[in-house]
Amino acid sequence: MFTSRSLTFLLITFFALGLLTGTSSRQLFSFGGSGTKFKCRDNIICFGGAEASPLEYLALSTSKSDQEYGKALWYKPILLVDTATNSFSSFSTNFSFTIEPGDGGPSDGMTFVILSKPDVPGDWGSKFGLFNNEGGATSHGTLAIEFDTFYNPENGDEDSNHVALDLNTVFSVVARNASEVGIQLSGANKVDRDHFLLVYEFLPNGSLDKALFHPAPGCVLSWKQRFQIILGAAEALYYLHEGWRQQIIHRDFKSSNIMLDGNFNAMLGDFGLARMVEHHENPATTVVAGTYGYIAPEAHTLRKFTEKTDVYAFGAVALEVVCGRAVLNFQVPEDERTLVDWVWKKLEEDDLMSVVDLRLEAQYDVAQVQVLLLVGLLCSHPNPDERLSMRQVLKILSGDVAVPPVPLSKPALEYHISGRHFLMKALNSIISRDTKSETDAGPSSGSSYEQTRAQSDPSVNFSPLSGDVERARKRLNDTR
Repeated sequence: MFTSRSLTFLLITFFALGLLTGTSSRQLFSFGGSGTKFKCRDNIICFGGAEASPLEYLALSTSKSDQEYGKALWYKPILLVDTATNSFSSFSTNFSFTIEPGDGGPSDGMTFVILSKPDVPGDWGSKFGLFNNEGGATSHGTLAIEFDTFYNPENGDEDSNHVALDLNTVFSVVARNASEVGIQLSGANKVDRDHFLLVYEFLPNGSLDKALFHPAPGCVLSWKQRFQIILGAAEALYYLHEGWRQQIIHRDFKSSNIMLDGNFNAMLGDFGLARMVEHHENPATTVVAGTYGYIAPEAHTLRKFTEKTDVYAFGAVALEVVCGRAVLNFQVPEDERTLVDWVWKKLEEDDLMSVVDLRLEAQYDVAQVQVLLLVGLLCSHPNPDERLSMRQVLKILSGDVAVPPVPLSKPALEYHISGRHFLMKALNSIISRDTKSETDAGPSSGSSYEQTRAQSDPSVNFSPLSGDVERARKRLNDTR
């Protein structure tokens, strides 16, 4: 048991905090029933500010000072599994406790931990009792149930009452769900009120963007390595979208957040902007977040992030992998600065294969390159409804299904606002048809809003609007 700060008492009625180890010759542990009590002074070791009282109460923190932590360990081994008979122990607990919140500063909490061995790996003096290294290693055999008063809005906690289940790790929920495809979190510690220090596993080959755009001499990624990486990244994003009971929207999928282990397997990292939502739930409106070049064009207007905005970012990364160029590059001619637009342009010119990274020296599987280019374009389709799902992406890259038809030129930006359908090409068509006399006098400067948007994000396909924009919009509405 652990707590931080403030005065906390625990009435022990039926409670076991102990070890999973034991020998099959021992009797299985079982207790319960009215009136059962532990002898705190005989069987519990206290650390830090914890204190066991003669009345069978346990004070885990006895002062109001900041940063005080108390720990209490039930040190007698308990046999939970008899491997000889395949029998399991059973026990029940019933306890009451109080947490008196302090004035400001870090929040308070308490954690119950079951350990597989007395020598806890790493720092078992860390906050809420969770050790700070090798998180997730199944050999630890650690189970923790934590109660705290941290404000956790990302987990649906609006009133600072947080309960979490941690298995062999320091984090629960998002970190645990993503661990199968993401970078393993090794440790966490709150430095101050607003900052956490996170320690991740070491991945020797660094990030994908560095491997692609700034490789060491003689270490250009081969096509085999690139395809393996993008396939692994697709699997990671598919898992976030569909692999768990809640959907995780990454919101910042990009090549610098794809890390490479010693065998160039892709591991997805940086879940700082990630959000969990229920499947098929309408996403909440939020501020635009992420990295320019990877942000889907509709996100600027709708301010909503869905699996389709993640898919758009995946498409941009897929094109980076083939082209060996960053999604935004201001060192090239203006019409090539935005990678997604440039590849669409080359497709329209029937010159798609010219975008392939010259450093590959034609040492690649032509069919795979063509497939990945088309997948990248379909994922970065301006219309979110026309983008692939990550399930479809995996089937295509695995060779199970063919690539769907791809438009021969970049389609217009299309999106929905409050149930009303906007298509920018239709709007421009009406303007050019009904304001001919105005355009004959000379080109209009267009809407400052559309111009500003097009300059800030070249992937947004806004054309300058001529004539009376408001009147044209009204005409468009009247035609529906």
